Amino acid sequence: MDIVTQLQEEVNSLSSLYWNYTGILQRDAPPLSVGEETVPVDTAHESQRLREESTKMAKAVVDATKLIDSLASHLPPIEPNGDFQLAQLDDLQKKNDELEKELKEELELADTELKRVQAMYKLVTDEVLLRQDE
Repeated sequence: MDIVTQLQEEVNSLSSLYWNYTGILQRDAPPLSVGEETVPVDTAHESQRLREESTKMAKAVVDATKLIDSLASHLPPIEPNGDFQLAQLDDLQKKNDELEKELKEELELADTELKRVQAMYKLVTDEVLLRQDE
């Protein structure tokens, strides 16, 4: 698997972590008072559990971010030079033109072969039909 694909997968994974962890934090967050209403107080055990889970989630996000940074550091450098990029584009266009010519030749050969096979098939079916008529 190439680096760009790995990078895409890790970014998707990080997005999933953010999505899931945000939901978990919202779900598990203690209720807050909006006015003069009273809110039941969480137990110390529940608060401790929430802190521990939050720490684990933060560590997972940091680890995923470090992996993304590591993968990104292995990407080839981008040349800001416009002339270099134009030369690369010219090279790619030449390769594309060569492949296009090769594919057209292959297509012509395949069309010729198809016509030959169709002609043979017609001859065979005509012969079979003629024999059946006799």
